[in-house]
This record gives sequence, structure tokens and C-alpha cells, in this order.
Amino acid sequence: MPGSTLDQIPGPPVSSWWKGHQAQMSNLKDGWSFHQMLADNYGPVVRLQTVFRRNVFYTFDPKAMNHILLKEMNSFPPTRIETGNIFLGNGLLGTVGEVHRKQRKMLNPVFSITYMRSIMPMFSDIAKKLENALNKRVQSGPAEIDLLGWMARTALELIGQSGFGYSFDNMEDDVPKHKYSFVIKDVGQTLTLLMNAVPWKAVHDVRDMVMYMHEFSVKIYEEKKRALEEGDEAVMRQLGQGKDILSILMKDNIEAGVEDKLDEDEIIAQFCTALDILWTWLSRTFIFAAMDTTSLLTLHPDVQDKMRQEISQARREREGEKLSYDELVSLPYLDAVCRETMRLISRAMEDSVVPLSKPWKSERWLSSLPDSITNAKIPGVYSHLMTFNGGGRSCIGFKFSQLEMKVIISMLVEKFKFSPAPGKDIVWLMAGISSPVVVGGDGHPKLPLLVESAK
Repeated sequence: MPGSTLDQIPGPPVSSWWKGHQAQMSNLKDGWSFHQMLADNYGPVVRLQTVFRRNVFYTFDPKAMNHILLKEMNSFPPTRIETGNIFLGNGLLGTVGEVHRKQRKMLNPVFSITYMRSIMPMFSDIAKKLENALNKRVQSGPAEIDLLGWMARTALELIGQSGFGYSFDNMEDDVPKHKYSFVIKDVGQTLTLLMNAVPWKAVHDVRDMVMYMHEFSVKIYEEKKRALEEGDEAVMRQLGQGKDILSILMKDNIEAGVEDKLDEDEIIAQFCTALDILWTWLSRTFIFAAMDTTSLLTLHPDVQDKMRQEISQARREREGEKLSYDELVSLPYLDAVCRETMRLISRAMEDSVVPLSKPWKSERWLSSLPDSITNAKIPGVYSHLMTFNGGGRSCIGFKFSQLEMKVIISMLVEKFKFSPAPGKDIVWLMAGISSPVVVGGDGHPKLPLLVESAK
């Protein structure tokens, strides 16, 4: 094999000639410790190897990331374009260059603050459904509840209604009934297993999942298309009443000039991509952060009390009415808790990770950040963090994810108290969608917590 300039960079030994470090980087149980080992033993620049021992450059150095993601973005094309194209079509995650720019330009308005303000009532209504579901289960006293299941269902319902004017879940039954709920939950972990071992069953499972996601996308697209053709009355009869992301995208595309117009296949691909962005990126961040926040709050009842006091005070000033978007996002302590959780669990896309200070301390965000952070020029699109990546391929919907998190966390803390479930130690598995499991349990994702009414 010819020499490479990367050969001069230190890196750990490989345990497999044909897998390289791939299995270690994404190992369900030990992936986190492998990344931590790289930071501890090799620093911010490391040489790793993927399949057939192909060298790759692994970095969390801020200057290097700034160069890769911002200054020389076009010289470093994303590494997973082919995968995005195969699974999602010619959407944002499967295109580069001018095609990607055109699609991003079309989608930008539906992830603006103006749009976030417009969907705030919808988010609040779905949060109320979650509140009712949990109240029903704690009305006789404290109860152990798998909060992961409820949070995943809430995330998908937020996506369905605001993104596509579609309801996946009545948020009442003990388990969801819509097939998409199971497909979207399983695809990340199945892809990880496929990448690690390439078993034929996993290949067939992924094929079936992708086919179902595509067929479902076409079905929703055709329903939206018929409503637009029939006129405003038909649009208003739909759940989203034309205010969902897909309807707005389709209407904008009709009015777009020739150079910006997307063809039908691209629109359908955007549906798949939007589901992937909203679920795999945004809701993964929301679920992971919301669950990690709730888990951390169980260990910090004083933080729960302080958050509850802030939220309750804001509601009293509104005479018990729902908070508006601007009122919610301006709550300083809620914002600090959310930022601190995303800082602690921040995971950059494109195989870069940023090691961060371990102590969970929300107060650090209530004063000015140290010069060492502000001068580092970390290229993240949000708050000196890499949670949502940076540059031209940063997460287009990061405001959506922030709103999800704040709406749900504020409701949970205001209405309920959380404490650790007795005898249930939790660890998080590294997968396409990181999942908590009970130590010594059956290995299925779950997050049991002891929940009681805050009244």
C-alpha cells in the first residue's frame, strides 16, 4: 500500500485488518470510552483507520475544524454523501455543491425564528398530551416510568404535526401503534450493527426499513399534492392546515424561479431528509439531551426546584396562560440548563468529537464565557458548541431542536418531580441514535425514572 502523509500522525494500533478502528469507533457499549481514550492518549489530532486499513484524519482541534468546516469547506466533501443518497434520495444529506445550496435555500425559511413562533402553540398542545399521559400514570402516587419511550413518541409527534401535518400517535395508549414509530427507532441501531458486522439479516432489515420510509414519503407527498391542487379549503382540512414544513416547501417550490425549482423526486427526497434531519439529528439531540437533562436532574433536586420556580413565576406573570416562544426562550436558567446538557453531551457530526469538562454546572452559562472559549473560534453554529456541526452543512433545524427541548423540559419540571428508579443503573449505548439501557437488564433501550406530581 503506498505511503500516506497521515502515516506521520500517531494513532492507536488496529485490532482488525479489514475493519480497522471502525468497530471500536461505533461500538455500542465501549465506543464512548474509545473516543475518550483517543483524547486522553493522543490529543486533538489522531490517525485512525477504516475498512482495509485506509487512513483517516480524526480531529477535535478548533483551528483544524474551523479550516475544514468553514475556510476550505469545498475541499473537504462530506464522507457520507453516498449513504445519504442511497437511503434518503437526492435530499440535503445526499447532495453537494450547487444542488445542496439550492435545496438549503428552499428550506431555510421553514426553520426560521418566525416559523418557530408560529408552531409554538402546536408544540405546547403536544406537550400537554404528554403531561396528561404522565399524570394518568402517577395519579395514585410516585410511579416508575420508562421516560425514553414517552420522549421518543413525543419527538415523533412533534415532527409529524409540525413537519408534515400528520399525526403518528394519540399519546394515550401504553405503546405506539404506527409502524413508523418502530422503523424510525430501529434504523439507527440496525445500521450500526450492519456497519460493524455486515450480517445478511441486518442488510435485509435495512432494505425493508428504507422501502417503507420511501413508500410512506410518497403517500404523504401525494396527499399534500392533491390538497394543493384542490385549493385552500382542502388544505385547511388537513391537520397542519398548510402550515407544516412540507406544505410550505411545496408551495414555495411552485412559486420558485426555474433556477431554484426542485423536481418531484427532490421534493420527495426532502421529505425523507426532513424526517431524517428532524429525527436523527434534531430529535436524537432532543431525546438524548432531554433524557440526559432529566437523568441529571434526578441527581440534582435543587436544580429542579430552581427551574420550577423560574417557570412557575413566568406562568404567574402570564396569569397561567401558555408562554409564547419569546417568553420561553428568554428564561435564563432554563436556557443555561439546556446549554450545559448539550455542552456535556455535545457530539459533532462528521466523526469529530470535542472532549469537554465533565462537571455538569448550569451556572457557567449565566455569566460571560472565559476568553479561552470565545477565542478558540469553535466553528459550531450554536453557542461555541459542535452539537449541530458548523459551516455550510451545519444542522439547518437547530432552532427546532432547541424549541423541542425547552417546551418539553419546562413542562416536565414544572409539573413533575424526578428521582432515580431504585436499583436501576443506566448506561448509554453509542449508536445512530444513542440509547440508554438498564445495567443487567434485557439490553433494550429504556430509561426508567421515579416520577411523581410536583403539586
